Amino acid sequence: MIVRRLAVAVVAIALITAGCSSDGDEVVNLRIGVVAPLTLDPAIASTPMELTLARMVAMPLLQVLPGDTAPVPGIASGVEADPAQQRFIFTIDANARWNDGEAVVAADVVAMIERVRTMPASSLGGLIADVGQIETPDDRTVVMTTTRPMSELPVILSHPGFGLGDARRGTGPFTVVEHLRGGAILERDDETIELVTYRDADAAFAGFRDGEVDLVYAPANIDADLRSAYGPDGFAPYGAISFLGLNQNAPTLADPRMREAVVRAIDAETVVQDAYGAIARSEERFIPAVMIAAPDDVCDAACERDQAFARDLVRDMYPTGGVPPIAVDYDEGDVGAAIAESVVEQLVAVGIPATLRAHDPGTYPQFLGSGQAEVFRFGWIAEHAGAGALLDPLLRSNGVANVFGLRSDAVDAALDDAALAGSETARATAFGVALREALAAWCMRPIATLDSRWVARDVDGVSVGPLGALDPTKLHRAS
Repeated sequence: MIVRRLAVAVVAIALITAGCSSDGDEVVNLRIGVVAPLTLDPAIASTPMELTLARMVAMPLLQVLPGDTAPVPGIASGVEADPAQQRFIFTIDANARWNDGEAVVAADVVAMIERVRTMPASSLGGLIADVGQIETPDDRTVVMTTTRPMSELPVILSHPGFGLGDARRGTGPFTVVEHLRGGAILERDDETIELVTYRDADAAFAGFRDGEVDLVYAPANIDADLRSAYGPDGFAPYGAISFLGLNQNAPTLADPRMREAVVRAIDAETVVQDAYGAIARSEERFIPAVMIAAPDDVCDAACERDQAFARDLVRDMYPTGGVPPIAVDYDEGDVGAAIAESVVEQLVAVGIPATLRAHDPGTYPQFLGSGQAEVFRFGWIAEHAGAGALLDPLLRSNGVANVFGLRSDAVDAALDDAALAGSETARATAFGVALREALAAWCMRPIATLDSRWVARDVDGVSVGPLGALDPTKLHRAS
């Protein structure tokens, strides 16, 4: 799990002028460059580009579109939850149809859920592992019962990967009408989109620069000038975060004053400038505001650089010197090395001896899980659009990605309250309590939110959602 999410996705988008035609008779309104092999199976979509394509052909029960603060209708016209947040009744919209005109029925939803649960190539099964009984009292009603409170279940099921259908038979706004040279032609009303495949992201971006396609997901090395030329709407924060972790079980960091000194010594903006360039922005909040039920800014002192205060803390702990050196762990590579070097320089500036400790990227997640790390670079990508996707795995005492040694009854209780919350406002409040308690332990320093990288030429309607995907129905050529 940690291995997959340590990587950070990137996206780019572009549209062409009308009138260009493919090898067939279709008039193509938009060409999108995608990396081969092309997948239009929602259940295995993971990158912002793949999620956008999934939204073209398959509609989930509910949707979270760019700008939404709560799930909106999809295949289902709505959902009702009991006060315990363990029984959810989804009502299928009477107008929900497959693209061949057949009505969507409750059995179709059950088939989709079971397919995702049992599909080895899909990472989404774990999100619904606590969905127990599924009942279909009639063709338009699906009742899901969970084994624990899950107030975020409607948000989870809004993930495009839970869409009904695929390239052969779908429920989305577009229909695949032709497969073409490894790509495809999709239609919606009077719109036609061609998906053009390339061997990798660099080749796709080169195709965009040469005018072959109008919409691509840019490679990670895109520079600031290109961002300005083809943005800025496609470059926006989404559910991908980067931060420094502090292992409070490490002997050198057992004293909370030392952890606070480390956190206070770090300037996030300096780290971002040194390491990320155009693909990230320094953040004074841990959860991007685009996430559903994101808590208000609760970072406070944990996001404020105060080198003088950090220096005083170190002197109070070691008035005669002898400060033990701290290892700064990172995964080898340009970004990891740049982050670590910047951190070491800032720690040394406040009197904390710090040394670089590099690790093979392939084994770095296992190293973090071993409990031997000290100060380390870490990143996480949300698996659904809710703020809980970034908080539960990282902060809960038994969280799958809690590599900080954080064990807090207060944090766990607040996350439990969020799971029981009957509204996004109540959930955001509970998430805020959990985050504030975790930050008070001085076990993490928010560094950046990663930006999507959609680049577009003469396109309106480019707007990035919580998972980095676009709403394909809003894209149109600029007038």
